[in-house]
Amino acid sequence: MFDFETGDFVRDGAKRLLTCDGHEAWVQWCLKQLATERRTKLAYSDKIGVEIYSAVRDERDIESVKLAIERTITEALMVNPATEYVRNFTFEHEGDSLYVTFYAKGKEWDNEDALRLEL
Repeated sequence: MFDFETGDFVRDGAKRLLTCDGHEAWVQWCLKQLATERRTKLAYSDKIGVEIYSAVRDERDIESVKLAIERTITEALMVNPATEYVRNFTFEHEGDSLYVTFYAKGKEWDNEDALRLEL
């Protein structure tokens, strides 16, 4: 298990790493993909991460930005064979922040997961 707030793996009182089930591991993989800007980590292949900064920087109008964000998120999550789909994107503006919410589903699980990012 990974704690995204601390940026470290979760350990028990004896300092042993805690594990999670397949679904939780897939959700955590999705979150790690979304938290990583593509081509910024030398150890990662170019299939790891999203291109949010370039999507926001390169596009001139908000609709183009939204489409570019949808594209990069979908591409990033669909590289995993366990991902069935990514869809139903919604965007909200709040001050200087843009929030994107969408649904992703793993092939092995019945439920879809709502994921939300602040950009």
